Amino acid sequence: MNNTIELKSISELLGLNFFIPSYQRGYRWSEPHIRDLLQDIYSFAIRAKISEREFYCLQPIIVKKREGINFNENREEYEIIDGQQRLTTIRVLFSYLIKNHLNGEPLEQEYDKPLYTIRYETRPESTDFLDHFQETTDDNILIINNENIDFYYIRKAYEYIDKWFKEQNKQRNAREAILQTLINNNNDKTQYGIVKVIWYEIKENKTNPIDTFIRINLGKISLTNAELIKALFLQERNFGEGDAAKLKQLKIAQKWDLIENEMQKDNFWWFLNKTKNKVSSHIEFIFNMICNEDICVDQDIIGKDKDRTFRYYVYRFGTDPDNIRIKKLWDEIENRYETLKEWYSNPVWYHYIGFLVFCGKSISQINTLLNIKSIKTKEEVTNELIKEIKKEFQNLIWIKEDNELHLNLTYVPENSSMLRKFFLLFNLEYINKQCNNKNLIYYFPFKSFKIVGN
Repeated sequence: MNNTIELKSISELLGLNFFIPSYQRGYRWSEPHIRDLLQDIYSFAIRAKISEREFYCLQPIIVKKREGINFNENREEYEIIDGQQRLTTIRVLFSYLIKNHLNGEPLEQEYDKPLYTIRYETRPESTDFLDHFQETTDDNILIINNENIDFYYIRKAYEYIDKWFKEQNKQRNAREAILQTLINNNNDKTQYGIVKVIWYEIKENKTNPIDTFIRINLGKISLTNAELIKALFLQERNFGEGDAAKLKQLKIAQKWDLIENEMQKDNFWWFLNKTKNKVSSHIEFIFNMICNEDICVDQDIIGKDKDRTFRYYVYRFGTDPDNIRIKKLWDEIENRYETLKEWYSNPVWYHYIGFLVFCGKSISQINTLLNIKSIKTKEEVTNELIKEIKKEFQNLIWIKEDNELHLNLTYVPENSSMLRKFFLLFNLEYINKQCNNKNLIYYFPFKSFKIVGN
């Protein structure tokens, strides 16, 4: 069974049960973490909404359903692999809002939505403490702190939340705004919007939660935009049932691997980029291009953080994508790859585009340049690239000696970057002429050249 990924509102988490396994450390968020979370949610809640689909998105919550668990009125229980700190902080925030905004009335009584529970494998008393920590005093905390350090940090989180709200000019309005964003879901149409999380559920039985936790927290792998988007495309529900559906799914998976393998090649990557890739997946480059070039999408919906490209695709998938929409989105990705591959496979374009990238042009800018409707033939593409390259040297100083024009490019520190461009182009042009004369097909090693220059 494939892992699933979706966006869930905090409202959809209410009533669920979460389990913190023994391999995880306790709750440790400090004041800056909590203030940032509150400020981000509040800033989103009070801004003027221009779309009912707007939401504020938290970082991924990675979970795996625990098998054979009948806990708390037979509701399902999820093991938290990543996201404990955020879920605990929001749970403390709910406790603060219940006490100070709902006058102690249970959330379920006011909104028909019970709080989610958090159960700790090695610290079972922490579960009860989450429900009653408001009743403790500083002296109590000092006494029980020796037994469970979580109590101290949970209590301090509550104090930081209380402090933040007291700093607001209109405390009641701030409490109301944040509470509404937390309890709203897609069926609620209020002025405050919705808070959502990226919900990544591991369903493969062979996947070991401990191994996943270790890999994520050691930084060896992380949930990249590419991995999240792949889960969107390959969910079984997108294709229906039967052999034909499985074949469609398999074709996308195979093409995905082909694109990834090609973009992992050094020559291909460094032709397109000035620096090395900082994430494990290189196909993400294509997703980022498409996302950044789409001027029609509301940037406030997809945000500006590292997960914006994933949210862009969630936005374009919609709530109930059909085969036609999925095929259209995937064809767009394949077509973009084929364009990059065509540039790479043409030695002249490879060298000219690689030069422009070295000069600071992005592949998106070059793509826009070459998508002008008047450009139809390969020769016209080449000529357009040459025109763009000439702009890099238009500010050079030429001097006239003996009725001949000479380039004034003596070496001084301020001319070093221009000299490097000049000699790079000289070498590229020599290679291009050899390629055109069929003397050799050679790809300039942009990786070595760019690494030396950094």
